[in-house]
Amino acid sequence: MRSISNNLTILTAAIFGLILSYTFFFRALPAVSELPDYGKIESFQLIDSRDQLFDTASLTGKVWVVSFFFTSCPEVCPDLNRRLAMIADKFPKEDRLRFVSISVDPMRDTPQRLDEYSKHFPSLQAKWHLLTGEKEKISSISDQLFKLGKIDDPNMHSTRIILIDSKQSVRGYFRGREDQGNQELVKAISQMLNLEH
Repeated sequence: MRSISNNLTILTAAIFGLILSYTFFFRALPAVSELPDYGKIESFQLIDSRDQLFDTASLTGKVWVVSFFFTSCPEVCPDLNRRLAMIADKFPKEDRLRFVSISVDPMRDTPQRLDEYSKHFPSLQAKWHLLTGEKEKISSISDQLFKLGKIDDPNMHSTRIILIDSKQSVRGYFRGREDQGNQELVKAISQMLNLEH
């Protein structure tokens, strides 16, 4: 009898702990409606790793994550893309999520080079659009659309990650190379996908 009573006490405590953890976790997350809305961006066209014209208008209805990088970057970009791969791993079966990485060194980063580079991050490949194009256009996209400044030197590009919702509005800027920024991005993506399910 005492054993049953002890077991019930333990079970009750465990259930209470789970409820408390669940409540704390979801209260700690800002609602999607509370995420900043920096406004809708115009769609743009660049060349993808298949040497095809890629139009971001095709991403309407999907949540997408934008970053800037270049393939010959020795440390910063590989770290950023490893982190993006880990974020993608959190959503292995989610077809409504895409990652868009734009090269800031288009003279070197041909579609063929982008295709080879993508193979180093297999968990990203199915959802990853690597883009290149004219240097001036890419600099304008960084500066005018995403408010990250012009790109005169590839080594000076921003490592911020931008979250775009299914209606093509910018919903957040996240620190791409910091654990806290990555965690905040994962939470924001989760909430947005759940809201739009």
